[in-house]
Amino acid sequence: MSKMLIVPDREKFNFTNCEYEKSIVISPFYYECFINTTLLKLKLYCRQKHVKIIAHGPPNFFPLYSLISDEAVLYNNPYEPEWYGGNTLNNVKMPPPKSLGRYVNIDEDENLIKTLDQKITIDEIVEEFKNLDICIRESTFNLYKKITTPENLIVSEIKPGCDRIKEMLTIQKVLNLEGIDHTFQRELVKQTGTNHYLGFQILASQLSNWMYVVAGGACCLFFLLPIKCLYMADRCFWDDSMEFLTKVRKPIPIMLRKNTSKGMDEDEQYIADHLSGKLEQVRNMAKQFPHEKPQIVYKYIDGT
Repeated sequence: MSKMLIVPDREKFNFTNCEYEKSIVISPFYYECFINTTLLKLKLYCRQKHVKIIAHGPPNFFPLYSLISDEAVLYNNPYEPEWYGGNTLNNVKMPPPKSLGRYVNIDEDENLIKTLDQKITIDEIVEEFKNLDICIRESTFNLYKKITTPENLIVSEIKPGCDRIKEMLTIQKVLNLEGIDHTFQRELVKQTGTNHYLGFQILASQLSNWMYVVAGGACCLFFLLPIKCLYMADRCFWDDSMEFLTKVRKPIPIMLRKNTSKGMDEDEQYIADHLSGKLEQVRNMAKQFPHEKPQIVYKYIDGT
């Protein structure tokens, strides 16, 4: 990422000024979303077919929408997200209104996923997204500047309930890892609120050099975003996701995909053992991680 675009707050954002013949509506994470590279492929495919992508969801996901859609329509989520409680399925509960257009559930449309895999290559999405600028709402940026943000933290984004992984990290103490028990994150959410948390994580990573150790569902979101990750592990990584990560983030992160899964307990132990053997490498990578801050650009984006 070369630039971070700071844009005025509003409910509707147009990221492109193109004419479209058709449009579709998406709402990532309305259901649990094992999106991997599907959203990236969808953007390129729809551009080729002159189809506008309208993203609908809460303000917290705005930075993601700026990467994968042509237009974003935000709403204030009346449901309080249950983050760091072991269940993230109900962060977004409002389906897109029918007035926006035809809704496409990217998790369940198997024909669409098959088409995207056939028509769009990994190299195409790597070229498109490796240096793509991201948008941050101005209110999120102002909030970041107000909150005391220490530099060079290594922060845990490990799925709640993964006691084997947390126990291993606590015993070994190789990494000075913030938030193993998620107290750090819960206190941070109290300061950022639920509408700015993801944007704050991006800003803290890019401007304050926060680096993340990620295991579990957060991988589905973090691997799409310009967030510095030292380690990523999830049972739901697909082959093309691994290839995308390898080409875009080389040589920093360590990825894991277990081809044969016998259940959550076995997966968790497998990740704990794998990460245990990589802790020294992760710590050394943290010391060497390049801290090149992106250019901050204030930009007006049409809201009509």
